[in-house]
Amino acid sequence: MKNEETKEQINVELFRLSKGFKALTIDYQKGVLKTARGLLRIQRAYKMMLSDKTRTHGV
Repeated sequence: MKNEETKEQINVELFRLSKGFKALTIDYQKGVLKTARGLLRIQRAYKMMLSDKTRTHGV
């Protein structure tokens, strides 16, 4: 039940963001996408770092 509520909330937020995104000029859209891509890379690296730490401490 909680998982479905979370998915619904994410969908609502994405819908709101996409409406605002379409209102931006092409140059701003490109900037937003570059920033989002960079943030996703950081998030991915952080998750990998955490998983590496848990593996080394578990041994």
